Amino acid sequence: MRIAGTDIRIHSTFLILLAWYALMNYEMGGIESMIWGLVFILLLFTCVLLHELGHTTAAKRYGIHTPDITLLPIGGVARLERLPDKPVQEIIVALAGPAVNVAIACLLLLAMGGMLSISDFSSLETGGSSLLAKLFAANVILVAFNLIPAFPMDGGRVLRAVLAMYQHRARATVIAARIGQGIAVLAVVLGIAGYLKLNVILFLIAVFIFFAAQQEMQMALFQQMQDLCVGEVAGRFLALPFNLSIEAAAQEISRESLLEYPLVDSQLHLRGMVNRQEILKALRIAPRRALLEIGFQVPAVQAETPFREVFELMQRLRTTVLPVINPKGQVIGIVGLAQLSRLAKRGFGFTSHDSIKKP
Repeated sequence: MRIAGTDIRIHSTFLILLAWYALMNYEMGGIESMIWGLVFILLLFTCVLLHELGHTTAAKRYGIHTPDITLLPIGGVARLERLPDKPVQEIIVALAGPAVNVAIACLLLLAMGGMLSISDFSSLETGGSSLLAKLFAANVILVAFNLIPAFPMDGGRVLRAVLAMYQHRARATVIAARIGQGIAVLAVVLGIAGYLKLNVILFLIAVFIFFAAQQEMQMALFQQMQDLCVGEVAGRFLALPFNLSIEAAAQEISRESLLEYPLVDSQLHLRGMVNRQEILKALRIAPRRALLEIGFQVPAVQAETPFREVFELMQRLRTTVLPVINPKGQVIGIVGLAQLSRLAKRGFGFTSHDSIKKP
């Protein structure tokens, strides 16, 4: 099915939910209960679909297309082709879904003549209330549940957008994702301890939040790397004079844990690179030789070069490290795959080089 240019997909596991819900209602009240139970679950997921269409409609206002919406047993997922450009736009898109459920709940309340009982909420599991009352309660719960600040749920996306007003979006994503993962783990722990009613659906939602947050975090960090200039990711380094003896160099690096070192002249201009293993190997053979004799040549990259170009250069040259220079040709850092991996695991975005040791 396709609505306003968006494909509507139903995951195969959704049929398992229907079968389980039909069986549960049949055991409670026979064939009639099963039929009304299936009607309720289908209407409920119609509300979920409308919720997701609320997101897509708001996103379209900012020129963002939604290729597809997938209905899962634990809810719906609208896949936007890109994120909104501004945090305020993301907040509007995130809140558009719950706003649809609020509107549905208000219409249902009017249809019931404004009559509501607290028992309607418990009837979602026990049965008993009218179909309209159960749908009203379900929509209220959908609003409350989606506004929990557990990224990547709607409340978590609002949290990410608010954080992005004060810092880089990737770092905001990491913080919001970790909060979401913490809430997911806490929900499972409280359920096991008996403080929450931990059923299959709640457990699946917690698992979904945890791994979806992890995926969003990795995507945000990767996107940030693509957008940055290499000078912004240049890491801490120790520059060694190119004419320094191997013996003296071994003493210098004994206080360091770095693996590669740029060789520079007195003006910090690049003369080559040398790695720790070669220094220690040459120390046993020719300790008085100059470092430049055991060094290797790699091209330097300008600090303004986009990271994606540097990454492609690394792949082409089959190297894992490159020196970074400023417009004056002076070495200001090194960039390497291992360093980028550590930064990604740290998950707090990238800054310019941490510190520089000069010869």
